[in-house]
Formats: sequence, structure tokens, C-alpha cells
Amino acid sequence: ADDKDRARLDWATWRPGHEDDVDTESTLIEGARVWRREHASSPYVEAKGKYAMLLRARVEAITPWRTLARTRAAPERVSKRTDDALTWSDTPADVGCARRFAWNPTTHRLVNVSREFAHPRLGDVRDEIAYASWTERDGITLPDVLSLRELDGENVLRSSPTQIDLHLTKVDLGVDVGHELDAPTDAVPATTGTDKVTDKQTTLGPIDVEVLEPGVVSFASKSDDARTIVVEFSDHLVAIDAPLSSALGDHILEAIHARFPSKPVRYVLFGHYHPHYTGGLRAFMADGAKVVAPEGCAKFAAEIAARPFTLEPDAWARKADKPRIETFHDVRVFEDASRRLDVFDIGAKSHHTDEYLVFYLPRSRTLIQDDIGWSAGKEGKLSFGARSRGLAEALVERKLDVATLWQSWPVQSTRPSISYDEFKKGVQSAR
Repeated sequence: ADDKDRARLDWATWRPGHEDDVDTESTLIEGARVWRREHASSPYVEAKGKYAMLLRARVEAITPWRTLARTRAAPERVSKRTDDALTWSDTPADVGCARRFAWNPTTHRLVNVSREFAHPRLGDVRDEIAYASWTERDGITLPDVLSLRELDGENVLRSSPTQIDLHLTKVDLGVDVGHELDAPTDAVPATTGTDKVTDKQTTLGPIDVEVLEPGVVSFASKSDDARTIVVEFSDHLVAIDAPLSSALGDHILEAIHARFPSKPVRYVLFGHYHPHYTGGLRAFMADGAKVVAPEGCAKFAAEIAARPFTLEPDAWARKADKPRIETFHDVRVFEDASRRLDVFDIGAKSHHTDEYLVFYLPRSRTLIQDDIGWSAGKEGKLSFGARSRGLAEALVERKLDVATLWQSWPVQSTRPSISYDEFKKGVQSAR
């Protein structure tokens, strides 16, 4: 950083054991403008709106004096001041983000800076940077330990919660950084007209409805790369997977009810606990569906139901009800005169999660699974790995007579389904 309101943050990272393969991500700030490049070989891309604010907040988290200087320069934006904290709001150009600054009232050293927001899947959360062990280094006082916790990102639904602990080992003052802080001349312009990120989920795309076979219907959002599969029974429906967020869950349920106006979604299951399959579970609970899951995933469903959604209440928060959750071990069968659905927990065989459900329709000899069967290239060429072998072994152990396999994700796969013979040959050839 320099005294001209310019700063640059480089994250150099590598995998353990691969210290010679370093990747560097950079964020560059000059006044009100922000740029980011994903890799050292990538061009800088200018950021606008909330995304720019998030990038700036990360740089200022590592250089707290910059953030404090901004608060001192605009005291009129301070609110809710106490002896040990205050809330300060950015300008409307920076999306008006409000951050809370807390300090030790005895030492007057900064303790943390946080920002609360409504996450579309996690509910009431906050990004936070915590500071500790302030010491004087080369004439300036700096924190020796910084802990950065981020829940937001370029795409709030696809950004995994991140915890980064930093230990300051060296400080260089008066360094000639040359042109490293100059604005990039060949940067890609910012996207105009829309903000890349919002606290709420971005505009939901259409739900594509596809009959996979009689009585089995896919409800997919290609824009969100997410899908729910519905199995139809005589007087009710069973939903498989509830993707990404409460808002998307509501959107998918609207399409389900439009397709089956007289049949309720009585049960909702999910192949495994990752967000593409559980993020919208609260919407299905609010719609009256009972969650059916193995013990570990049942506890996770209860945790999802208990998440606070006070900043932006979703349908489940507004309903203020208790979740209905049924636990099973190994096998759960759904059956009536029209259809049968067998649900198996293949667990560690998946080479993915400790509990992993696959869904078998014995009358049509169809197996539905989330994402462990195969991967398909642009030309439809299939590849198989350890997860594929685990699934194949599980099918043999269960003595399941399978003709066709469907894979729920990715939604725009060039090969969403294959025959069991092709699957078996592919697994054998990949050994």
C-alpha cells in the first residue's frame, strides 16, 4: 500500500507437498476503483457494486489502518456507538454496507470488524476479521495474528465458508514498489447495468420440467445448475434433493405444484448433505414435506431447520413450526399400488460422504444418484473413477437389477443417463 489510496493484495497459495506449484490471486485498489485477477497469468477484471465492496473489505481486513482511516474521514456515517463498538456504513456507491468495529476499551486496540447479512442458504451470518497480539514493528503498531472468516463471495451460493488464520512474520516499510500499484492498462471492463453479487439470491431462472420415465419427473434450473427429481405415487409425491437455497426451493416447488396440483410433496430426501442437494430443504419443510434421512443427515436436517433467518425470513421461518424428520438405517421403501421406490444408504462405498443415498425403482430397473456415477466431457465421452467403482460394487452387493442409471448433477451434463451395461464396462475399463 502507499499514501495515494492505492493498495494491492496477493494471495500466494499451494497444495501441501506441491510448494513448487504456486498460484497467485491479486486484488488491486486505486481510490474508488477495484480490480481482481484470478491467477497470475490472468488479466485483471474491474469489479463494481457489492463485489467490489467485498474485495475492498478483504484488502482492508489485512490493512486495518486503511479501514480506520475511512471511518475517521466520514464520522457522519457512524451509528450505534458504544464504549467498545460502533457501526459505520459505506457510501451508496459501495452498496451502503454496514460494518461493526469493536475494540478493547482498555487498550483501545481493534478487536474485530464484522458485517452481518442474510445468506440465502445459511440465514443470519456475518463475515469477520479478528485481530490479536498488537505489537510495534518498525515504528508502527500492527496485529501479529489475524483471523479472516468469510461466508460471502462472488457468488454467495457457490462460495464455501472460508477461515484463514494469518500470522505476521515480516513488515517492510519505505519499499519502492515501482509500478506494482499502477492501475492495469489492459483490464477487462466491469460488467455494466447489473451487480455481480447481491445479498439475496440473484434472479431465478426458469425451471425446466422433463419426464425421465412415467411417474418420474425432473425439475431443473440450468442457470443455477440444480435439480429436484420427483417420484409420483397414487396420492402424493416424493422429492429427491432440495438444491441450494430457500428461494430456489420455493421456485422449484411452484413448478412441482403446477405439474401436480392435486398431489402434495409428502416426503423429501437428499442423496448427501452438500448444498446442491440440501440448500433448499427449508422450503420443502415449509411446504409440509417430511424429511427422511439416515441418522447423520437427519441431524443435519434438524440443524438446517434451526438456522436463524431473522434478517430476511424465508417461508420456514415465517411458518415457525417444528420439523418433521424420519430417521432410517440402511434401507427405506416407499410403495403403493402404482409405484415402488427403494432407498439405499451405500455410505462409504460412495468414496464421497459417510452417508450417501441412491434411489432404485425396481419396476423400471432405474437407479437415480446424485453425482458419483461418471463424468462426461463436452463430446459426451465418459470417465469413471473410485466413486464409480464404489457405486458399482454397492449395486452388486445389493443384488440390484439395474437397466438405466440417471445422474442428477451436473444439470447440463452431455450424458445425464447411461445404460447399466455401459456403466459396468466403463468401470471395468478404468480399473
